[in-house]
Amino acid sequence: MQEREYKNLKRQIEKDCQTKLAALDLVYRLSAKSSNSFVSYLVRDAVKAIEGDFTLKQVFEYCSANTHDEPVRKASVAVAMKRMSGKGINVIKAGKGRQATIYRKGEDNALTLVV
Repeated sequence: MQEREYKNLKRQIEKDCQTKLAALDLVYRLSAKSSNSFVSYLVRDAVKAIEGDFTLKQVFEYCSANTHDEPVRKASVAVAMKRMSGKGINVIKAGKGRQATIYRKGEDNALTLVV
């Protein structure tokens, strides 16, 4: 086997593995719809999509708009956000009474999914 053949074969195998991993991730996400991990994925996607500072209400509205078949509870979104606090999102100003808590993406924008 020559080096050129080796590199082509290696590239093909890496591409196949990446495709299979993406498919596995998709299957897992679809199978997790009934569990809290589905809400965690939605919250992570919402935080990535929202620009600047955000509140629970904004994240909940995004999650509700992006689920067609299964309603999302606001309490589930709140729990997912609380789990992600310090692991991708930071509390900028704690809410009090009718004043909402204000969140911001972490400096490194690396959102950790906590299930």
